[in-house]
Amino acid sequence: MEEQKIGTRMERRLKSQRNKRRKRFITFVVLLTILLLIYYIFYIQKGLFKSGRETAQEQTTSSASEEEQPTSTEEELVFSGKTNLLIIGSDKSLEQISPNSVILVSYNSISEESLLLSIPLRTILQFSGEAVTVQQLLKEGRIEDLKSAINDSIGIEVDHHILVNVFDLVEKIGGVSVNIPENISFPDINTDVTVLLEKGEKNLSGDLAISYLHYISGEGESIFNVSDQQGVYLSILDKLMANKSYSEIANEMQLISECFASDFSVEELISLGSSMTKLQESKIFKDKTLPIIVVEIDGSNYHVPQPEKITEIFGEFKPVVSPEEEEKSDIIILNGCGSPGIANNAGNKLQDDFQIVEIGNAASFQYIETKIIVTSFKISVIEDAISIRELLGVGKIVTDGLLSEQTKQKADIVILIGSDYLPLS
Repeated sequence: MEEQKIGTRMERRLKSQRNKRRKRFITFVVLLTILLLIYYIFYIQKGLFKSGRETAQEQTTSSASEEEQPTSTEEELVFSGKTNLLIIGSDKSLEQISPNSVILVSYNSISEESLLLSIPLRTILQFSGEAVTVQQLLKEGRIEDLKSAINDSIGIEVDHHILVNVFDLVEKIGGVSVNIPENISFPDINTDVTVLLEKGEKNLSGDLAISYLHYISGEGESIFNVSDQQGVYLSILDKLMANKSYSEIANEMQLISECFASDFSVEELISLGSSMTKLQESKIFKDKTLPIIVVEIDGSNYHVPQPEKITEIFGEFKPVVSPEEEEKSDIIILNGCGSPGIANNAGNKLQDDFQIVEIGNAASFQYIETKIIVTSFKISVIEDAISIRELLGVGKIVTDGLLSEQTKQKADIVILIGSDYLPLS
């Protein structure tokens, strides 16, 4: 009996050991399976992904190599046409406007001129039959109403606006350089402590810039120095855009994008600013203030516009040159896709409007996209490049720093006809 019990216990013990070994074996198999799955996911799949990515990169490289690029840098070019816009300065916010400056800018890329006209903040305008000040409309955030009021009161239609957070913008660009014509003193906008600026070139910080703009804004009794505000914005424009490539300007605009709001797109702002920095000094009509008469109402001075004198100021712009009087750009047309007669076909479309100095073949027939290459930033040449694109129906306007000096002297525009051009009559 005792032997039977012992035998039973041993069987149970052996069975238990077999169960434990079985469990360990199953656990081992499961763990091994998991490890294999991990290996597959993190190594094999990663390798497949890498291989696919390399294949895509090879395809992209292969595709890019099919079209020889005419230059290492290509830049979409500048603003074309005429526009009237308001530059509105706000102290430190774009949402809650605290106005310190308003400048009407009229720009004509055809005559290559620009007029800057400062508008005092206490100027009275008519809107919906009521008299309102520029300052009042802006403090209420009514920029579109201000545009309408300017049109109704002085006969100038405002197309666009740029609202600037002056403090943030000036701080981001490291201050703004302003020429002070004589020693002046004015209250700091934050503390009312008197600030003294001596005559000469000064670099103003954000707080100093908005205090200075308020001082010459026409909020007080005098409007004699309102046009000095233009120096602040011209200095900002010059610092952001002068002597810089399109890509450099785009980078600058990205950094300051939170400092302004506009009904222009960023691309349009870059194009407009880039164009204006290339204007000759003699073609910028600046240091002008909106012609007004001063009236006293309830013991305070306000300013009433004089439309007839405003018309005289705008009359200083040269009349737009008619197409018959414009000097035609010299152009070269090159077959860049190999299709027989395609360059001559394009020449037939352009010969009435442009002076064709050469038609021939490009060094390569691998061009897929038609290129319209300008040799200078003259506004008239850019206008012609835009016209060429419209006449051909295709074409990317670019600059080409690799054109030979001989080619640059020979032509204002070089056209490389790509396979995207459809030679329909």
